[in-house]
Amino acid sequence: MKKYLLGLLFITLIPLNAQAASLSLDSAKQEYGLGDSFTVNISLDIDDVCVNTVETKITFPPNLLYLEDFVSGESLINVWVEQPSEAEILDSSGIGEIYIAGGIPGGYCGKIPGDPGESNLVGRLLFRIPGFYVGEAIPETLNIKLEDAKVYVNDGLGTEDRLKTKNLSIKLNKNSGTEAGDYDAYIKSDSIKPEPFVIELHQSDNIFQGQYFAIFSSIDKQSGIDHYEILESAKQNVEKTLTEKLIEFFKESPEAEWEIAKTPQLLKDQSLRSIIRVKAVDRAGNERSVEYIPEKPNTAKVVDFDYLIIGAAVLILLIIAFLVFIFARYIYRKLKSMKAVEEEMDETEDLENKQQ
Repeated sequence: MKKYLLGLLFITLIPLNAQAASLSLDSAKQEYGLGDSFTVNISLDIDDVCVNTVETKITFPPNLLYLEDFVSGESLINVWVEQPSEAEILDSSGIGEIYIAGGIPGGYCGKIPGDPGESNLVGRLLFRIPGFYVGEAIPETLNIKLEDAKVYVNDGLGTEDRLKTKNLSIKLNKNSGTEAGDYDAYIKSDSIKPEPFVIELHQSDNIFQGQYFAIFSSIDKQSGIDHYEILESAKQNVEKTLTEKLIEFFKESPEAEWEIAKTPQLLKDQSLRSIIRVKAVDRAGNERSVEYIPEKPNTAKVVDFDYLIIGAAVLILLIIAFLVFIFARYIYRKLKSMKAVEEEMDETEDLENKQQ
């Protein structure tokens, strides 16, 4: 499936001659101490060629070096086919590897001359060195490698380019580290909100069994997107249905709250009578919120539900009326029987009095 998705990225691209490209791992320093954290940049350098797909496996010493995050906020890759999830990052330290793959629609043709930025960045890896090693000798070096790395030329044919790789060796100082952590400083320096985005509503028989769902996606070019949140609040200036009025009469409706969301997100309000708000939050805590107001609420489902409520209410009233009738009839018969007994007793008493 991954190969199929990668193959789709090769189409609609301009033919160019393949030349050698270089994928490298770099860090700010080559030596760190116990307990230090550091960032490793994955960079792509090319010469006289455009590429549209990058894939590689990154390996590191399992249980000797901990991967804490993969940041793709400033990546040149626009479409990720394989990006490590939070759970995969958590498990990677025991395995010692992660895999990334993605594409650049239109192709990437190298850094623009005079560009002082890191426009050739594929992604950033945050590593942490344990503060101590239990039952193992402290290693002298920690090797981080690129394996099975591939780039494909932007020629519409899926041509694999010749690729050179540059690995990274970190010298380990056996003394405790003094670094505050360059990744933490990098995150704290991000004061920019995620980029604007839109919410799209869809309905498909293949997803959520034909129910309405929302799709959204933002980009954060600094620290990267951390998570999304969604809020479905009551739509203003919409006449309330009988169901809503009954709910308000018997019980106060709870206030809507923000919830963690993932795209695609199944909507709670399938009648589309709510304002849909989505918030993108980056790793530094900066937020960008957008909203979507459905133009034509789906009144059919609401009406059907109202009729169901009305029918249930009528049925309940009929049952109550029937029970009241049965009870009243029972009481009436009981009182009539008691009255007959009382009259018989009175007649017996009168007869006894006459006989005396």
